[in-house]
Amino acid sequence: MTKIDKRHFNKGTGKKKKDDLPLDVDLSSIETSKTSFQMIIEAYLAGQLKEQRFGRTIYGLQNYLPYLKASLDLDIEKRLSVLEERINSLLVPQLENLENTEKTNETDV
Repeated sequence: MTKIDKRHFNKGTGKKKKDDLPLDVDLSSIETSKTSFQMIIEAYLAGQLKEQRFGRTIYGLQNYLPYLKASLDLDIEKRLSVLEERINSLLVPQLENLENTEKTNETDV
């Protein structure tokens, strides 16, 4: 889980405000990112986040999530390639045997 803490971005005066509380944001998957997105929106609507921090956080998430999705898509493509190779390694010899059998049957006729 990634913690986003305003103190990392803004040294400021060191005075604690309600907006200085860290946000627990889990960006490890699409599903947990959606849940974190929802949590941030709910905190903003409840008055727990200032508009500026809310806007910056949402902006950052909107830029991060496409990279996460692209990474997941690459993983899916790799898995698909492995499956295609397995299918081809099993089916190509069978198709060649079938073609050879058909040729043998044609010459016998």
